[in-house]
Amino acid sequence: MRKVTNLATGLMLASIFFWCILTISNMDTGTLIIKVEPFDPDLEKWESYEEQTIQFFLAKDVTEDKKKVAVLLSSMGPKGYGLLKSLATPTKPSTLTFPDICKRPHDYYNPKPPVLLERLRFYNQIQGPSEKISEYLAELRRLSSTCNFGRFLNEALRDKFVCGLFDTAIPKKLLSEDDSSILGNIVKTAMSMESANKNASIIKGETHIGQRVSPTSSSLNTSKLQCSCCGKTGHIKKDCRMRTFKCFNCGRIGDL
Repeated sequence: MRKVTNLATGLMLASIFFWCILTISNMDTGTLIIKVEPFDPDLEKWESYEEQTIQFFLAKDVTEDKKKVAVLLSSMGPKGYGLLKSLATPTKPSTLTFPDICKRPHDYYNPKPPVLLERLRFYNQIQGPSEKISEYLAELRRLSSTCNFGRFLNEALRDKFVCGLFDTAIPKKLLSEDDSSILGNIVKTAMSMESANKNASIIKGETHIGQRVSPTSSSLNTSKLQCSCCGKTGHIKKDCRMRTFKCFNCGRIGDL
């Protein structure tokens, strides 16, 4: 029994030694096997797979483009390779560069919406009643990212920014600015006015709180008042319809 155990132990140690020698040999000759996980569109998005693949190459110090292509094509699995092959037809996937291989599935899974539709969304955007100017501008920038404005981007942002402001007093002020005013100056002026209006509202609110409103004659409860002219309740002498009448006892007017 002891001989069998010793034999098994010896075989295990020999096996470990063999794989150590093989690994060292492969590392020395540059033939260490490198593989990435296969791509499954049912489990993850292509963007995530691409990012993980790039990080894998960085970790393994794979810098040569041809080697990246070879590793990716041999590892991405039947679903991924089948999709890439159909997207690359009639070009063979192995002749593509690594960035081009990544771009084709990316464009396939993320088709660009029509530019006209994106611009309509951009031009229909307006500032909400409780939305800050900085938030409104950030939303315009987000919408403009898919509008393909090119060199016209800053002008488009400036024009739409002014036209979509909620407070109409601000655009009136901005329209007095020079037509060549850049977006940054326009935004700075608008935000200054927004801040000034906010501070003015706070001050006005504090003033109203400190004021004491005197009751008017119309706000008084006259249901319990008695008229000194006719003696009836519900009104006072100045509102009495008999105030111009002459008293039969004393002869004075309004003393009934």
